[in-house]
Amino acid sequence: MAMIIIKTVEVVGSGECADCALTNIKPSKAFSGLRVTIDCKSENGNGEFKTRRAGELDVDGKFKASLPEEIVENGKLKEECYALLHSASGTPCPAYDGLESSKLVLKEKSNEKHTFGLAKYISMRRRGRPRTRSIAELGSPPQTENREEPLEETVGFVANVARREVEVRTSTQNTIERARDLRATTFEGTTDPVSSESWLIKLRRIFDVMRCTDEERLSFTEFLLEGNAYHWWMSVLRRYGEHGAITWADFQREFTDKFFPVVYQEDMMNEFMSLVQGSMTVEEYERKFSELLRFSQFIVPNEREKCRRFEWSLREDIRTIVIGTECTDFGTLVRVATRIETSRREAQRAEPQQHKRGPTWPVSEPSSRTQRREIEYRDFSTSQQYN
Repeated sequence: MAMIIIKTVEVVGSGECADCALTNIKPSKAFSGLRVTIDCKSENGNGEFKTRRAGELDVDGKFKASLPEEIVENGKLKEECYALLHSASGTPCPAYDGLESSKLVLKEKSNEKHTFGLAKYISMRRRGRPRTRSIAELGSPPQTENREEPLEETVGFVANVARREVEVRTSTQNTIERARDLRATTFEGTTDPVSSESWLIKLRRIFDVMRCTDEERLSFTEFLLEGNAYHWWMSVLRRYGEHGAITWADFQREFTDKFFPVVYQEDMMNEFMSLVQGSMTVEEYERKFSELLRFSQFIVPNEREKCRRFEWSLREDIRTIVIGTECTDFGTLVRVATRIETSRREAQRAEPQQHKRGPTWPVSEPSSRTQRREIEYRDFSTSQQYN
């Protein structure tokens, strides 16, 4: 059985046998490892060719020979291909005249079979890309009883299918319009480092959703630069040189150095180191703490250290109670501190009401042992006078 290894291909046509169904193919990196089997009606039975490497003829893994780059000439298999097939298989190659009479079966790694013309044409596609249209959806090859004409008509049909398939793929590729639909905005440059960082972070999230390649990320980002930001990027490109290979990673590094500089990051780290709750509520303090924490990840390497630093920057009246809980979960620690703050606030609000009500003991009751003795002495003196 002759197995023809041409290149990683996407088969868009059919043939009478594996040895001659080579016209209607096109390169596609997405089809690595796909086995294509021709179930033909010729006397030779089934033939197959694998898509492993480019430009080789493989017969049962034993015989290999180089194939010419163009294997079809004037709608027919080249003579040198016939010769290679003949020498490899030991039998003459069937005439290339029955394209429309066979069935093409695609057998994927999952062992699922899909038959050309009878079932949907399903291709192995890259992750996240839309499904390729089936050959059945694109139409079927012309049928004719005249054996002199079917080859040209079928080749024309397959060429049309290939063209329309390319159009379908192009229409579903990532575009700047799709990025805009996901709220990608332009960037003109700003003196606010936080806004600059937020813009870049949002772009990364959009590109992740679109599953963009690094080349697409760089191209789309360049298009979104305007004004001063665009002029800055042009100067960066000149610095790299006209033929310099600049990557998405290069852009992110250059952008950060320009609009989110190290000096600003160091200032934020110093602010984090000196941060205390002060007059802020626990909620406000936690928000500020988390905002500055990302600049000091090496100072607070884990959850436990994060909790300890948060505790020691709380106000003393809250800290003395919180420390006793020994929380090691940051979310729990914040909730405990908030409840303590709320409880103390309510207690302080209740104190003025207590003062308004006055003391709870009788006014006439002596307030001390000395006062009681004085009252007793006066009573005794009065009684002596009457006696």
